[in-house]
Amino acid sequence: MRDLNRALGSWYSGSGPAYERLAGALKAAIERGEIGPGARLPAERVMATTLSLSRTTVTAAYELLRSQGFLASRQGSGTFVRRRGRQPWPAEASEDLLTGLGSTLPSPSGRPGLRPIEFLAAAFPATDILTADTGAALISGMAAAADSHGYIALGLPALRAAIADHLSATALPTLPEQILVTNGAQEATFLAAMLLVSPGDRVLIEDPTWLGAIDAYRTAGGEVVGIPTGPEGIDVRACGDLIGRHSPALVHLSPSFNNPTGFAMSQRGRVELATLLNASGIPLVEDSTLADLGLNERRLPPVAAIARNSMVLSVGSVSKLFWGGLRVGWIRAPEPIIYRLAQLKLVVDHSSSLPSQALALALFDRVDSIRTQRREQAAHRLGVLQEGLRQHLPEWRWRTPDGGLSLWVQLPRGLSVEFCQLALRHGVVLIPGSRASPHGAHADSIRLPFVAEPEVLLEGVRRLAEAWREYDHALDRRSVRQVIV
Repeated sequence: MRDLNRALGSWYSGSGPAYERLAGALKAAIERGEIGPGARLPAERVMATTLSLSRTTVTAAYELLRSQGFLASRQGSGTFVRRRGRQPWPAEASEDLLTGLGSTLPSPSGRPGLRPIEFLAAAFPATDILTADTGAALISGMAAAADSHGYIALGLPALRAAIADHLSATALPTLPEQILVTNGAQEATFLAAMLLVSPGDRVLIEDPTWLGAIDAYRTAGGEVVGIPTGPEGIDVRACGDLIGRHSPALVHLSPSFNNPTGFAMSQRGRVELATLLNASGIPLVEDSTLADLGLNERRLPPVAAIARNSMVLSVGSVSKLFWGGLRVGWIRAPEPIIYRLAQLKLVVDHSSSLPSQALALALFDRVDSIRTQRREQAAHRLGVLQEGLRQHLPEWRWRTPDGGLSLWVQLPRGLSVEFCQLALRHGVVLIPGSRASPHGAHADSIRLPFVAEPEVLLEGVRRLAEAWREYDHALDRRSVRQVIV
């Protein structure tokens, strides 16, 4: 601990919150090599006692460095400095998706067995779209492939054709040969990362963005750099400056619609971005997983349809439109790139499940009606969530999204990582906004998916209001540590 104190130096001085100053000192020591890769940091409680800090301050500092890719944690083993360019275990950001699933949480009132309400996965259940007719179509689709060995690396041919038709309807003419079927958009993004990113390469990505994309590029050894993002998408001029400064391996965007904000990139922004990509030659990975879930009928063309002279890998999935349990996604790219990606997929998992592909194919026969149904569900449940927030948490702030399945909410004060810990005690599972940033920004924000049944959303808001009153009162007393720890 004495060596660590020496490495931290006079971090107490300076401006800004204590957790940011501590995180900055730790980061500087790591970058100087004074705290080496694989080094284990003291437990939060030990660090807090040694530095005469609250445990909450140390927790927030560690959380910020984890979100920036400098630290990793393993349950029961502690917190370690990550090895830059390689990752000895999965990024802990994804572990949040498992927190509380299938478990029960204690209640501050002492009620045992409080069932958690999870604002985690932004995907609808499938009970309303899986019917007896769907089952018959699944059996029929399986019969066409059942006489083969079952390993089809590129994907079920009929499904590749259906996906190509689906994309062609969005002003992006596509042939089946340009499609690789994957296990969801997450695998599609990871394959793109493995193909295009080498250790140490920079990757430009929206800030905030989907935390799974941050995980994928960091796992490939990339250094993820955030692009400022607002209600009309990324700042294209800032993106151009970052391209000139970093010479990135690729740019990753979700123009329709950003996850978590739900904002759509404007038509002007898309044209400017296409011009920038054509001039720079930088590849684009365009995630269109949420593109079918706009909250109005206006649909802007994908950037891939505008940037015809650029290398664009289009990533998509049926997880949001149909069901996440299918684990069916895709990459659209030039045919030579598709075959290189398929070679990587053979190493990862050989091929995607044929029953899942056959079921997805059956659902594509009803894609227009399902899209209408999902949009109506999303619009109704968003309205329920917003009305609940206005009633119970009027001081919280947000902007109504253009599409997607989540609401990006800004807390009036405090840190979301602290509030999320307290909300867990009230039976609500959340992800801090800092996890959606490659730089640990948005520490005052949280993402609220609106896919649950209306009564569940309202109960979740009620619990959040209880947690907020407790947290807000603790901030007034400057005793957050006593409430959370």
